[in-house]
Amino acid sequence: MASRRKLEETALILDQEALKRLLEKDFRPFLRRFWRVINPNTVLTEGWYLDAIAEYLMAVRLGQITRLIINQPPRSAKTSLGTEMFPCWWWCSDPAARFAFYSYSFNLSVASSLRRRRIIESVPYQEMWALSMEEDENTRGRQVNSRTGAMTILTGATGMGGNILIVDDLHNTEQAESDTDRAAGVEKFRTGLMTRLDSPESSPVIVIGQRLHDKDICGELLRDGGWTHLCLPAEARREQRVSLPISGTEVVRAPDNSMRLLDPRRLPDRVLRERKRALGASGYEGQYQQDPAPPGGVIFQSGWFRMYTPGKAPHAEQVAISVDASFGSKEKTASNVAIHAWGMAGLGSYLLGRDTKRRGFAESKQAIRRMATLHGASVLLIEPKANGQAIIEDLSQEWTVIPVPPDWGDKVARAEACSPMAEAGLVYLPDDQDGAEVRALAARFPNAIQDDDVDAMSQFLNWRRKKGTFMEWWKYLAEQAGKDTGRPNANPNEGKTANGIKRELHLQAVEGMGNTPMSRRMQRFLDRKEEPLEKPARTEDLRKAEAPCRCGAARWFHAARGRKCLACGEVAEDPQANPIRNL
Repeated sequence: MASRRKLEETALILDQEALKRLLEKDFRPFLRRFWRVINPNTVLTEGWYLDAIAEYLMAVRLGQITRLIINQPPRSAKTSLGTEMFPCWWWCSDPAARFAFYSYSFNLSVASSLRRRRIIESVPYQEMWALSMEEDENTRGRQVNSRTGAMTILTGATGMGGNILIVDDLHNTEQAESDTDRAAGVEKFRTGLMTRLDSPESSPVIVIGQRLHDKDICGELLRDGGWTHLCLPAEARREQRVSLPISGTEVVRAPDNSMRLLDPRRLPDRVLRERKRALGASGYEGQYQQDPAPPGGVIFQSGWFRMYTPGKAPHAEQVAISVDASFGSKEKTASNVAIHAWGMAGLGSYLLGRDTKRRGFAESKQAIRRMATLHGASVLLIEPKANGQAIIEDLSQEWTVIPVPPDWGDKVARAEACSPMAEAGLVYLPDDQDGAEVRALAARFPNAIQDDDVDAMSQFLNWRRKKGTFMEWWKYLAEQAGKDTGRPNANPNEGKTANGIKRELHLQAVEGMGNTPMSRRMQRFLDRKEEPLEKPARTEDLRKAEAPCRCGAARWFHAARGRKCLACGEVAEDPQANPIRNL
């Protein structure tokens, strides 16, 4: 009897040792065994995504991943697994590890700290690892074990750190809506939290949370590059493949398979519809779909834009250049300078050209000149802010420059004002990379990281919506010039342009629609005080022609002396070419 009992005790010890080795090696059975320690009233809902999270965290422990971002819906065990149970599991095999934790809420950080301590001080944990805490450093915000390992909550006042950083919800929902608060949180991570690491280059960093804005900490880090991203939307709207780094298996989610919902028990369709109504489209897409901009768009919807084959746009009655000048800097933190060429044909507005990148003041002017000359633009739209005012003053000698009035509102108000034009199907984008990028940015606006293209587009659309086309004003001037004012005039040509239009009437009409008068170069041409230029004019006399050149180029421009080919420079005399003469 005694010998049998001894054998049973030996077998029990061996089983405990085998279980211990299993738990130290694999985080997945550990989380299931200790779940009830910190969640005694909540049953663990099994799901493939728990194994996925566990495997990515295990890859961090093994050194396969040093920078990890986990995005998943709220209340899906992200804090329990990543912030509370994972560090306790790490201590099973490496009790000297020093963890640093941060969250936007100190109270939430303290709650997680107490649950971590509850796991370590639990009977099952102590029976296997017997890891004791130092009495004088076993507080709510910091615990140090007998093997020199530590778990510390980072605050603005502490100078402590560690060799593993875990950030759980850097922003709250209110902060994410404020550009200032959100940017402050990102700056705190970059210049504050990252400096608390013992080895900034090699120490593991884990960022956990749901997406709240395109420019939140996860969005900024993903744009930096170098981060492994585990993205777990509540529902799969397109095919998603999630590769598990430890087991090597791949989970395929699609709208038409059983993996469509991340957690069918806790987050069925009914619950997701309720959350969508409660949070709104933008909030739901960020927090539950991990995509701050809805696929359909917030202000603009992707399906509103009509696509056309590049080079097949109808002949434009007029072309306008719309510029979002921003800061005109090449610095990495500066915004892009967006230059758009928009053609007007009937009620349709066609994006003919796009050039968006960071550039300085001089380069911006050159790019504007190139775009205007290439597309035969007659009008330049630009907001008089930052370097915009300097560009206005410099280029007003060459084109009709229209400063965008400040009373048009901020960028969101402008986009909302012109969105009905897109909804009506009057905005056409080229079916190429430029068109696809503008459409995607418009759908993500105002949550997109770069909104310069949307600003340039809405600036043009609002100008057309409010002021109409410039050609309509030329028509109006021609009609007014043909009327008899009834006033005697000794010199019938006095005060008139070369086309017979009264100069005073012309200036009143142009200024009345909020535009600057015509450039001096163009005015001298109208007054016939200088010979017409051979090069393509950069004002109202610049127009596209449809007939191809003998050299094969398809781009003709109406110069002052006739139709001129942009490719070879050949000029074809055409008395009908100049719209100014025939107005």
